[in-house]
Amino acid sequence: MAGQSQAGATNERIVRLLEEVKMQLADSRKREQKMAKDLERLLNRK
Repeated sequence: MAGQSQAGATNERIVRLLEEVKMQLADSRKREQKMAKDLERLLNRK
């Protein structure tokens, strides 16, 4: 039974890590979109 609880703990940790990665990717995408908008704005200056 100890192996099952250890596997469960490992799975929970994996899920937490995947959720963290998902949030970091979303933040990265927001930063990329902001940079793209800023770059477009700068390139369109006359």
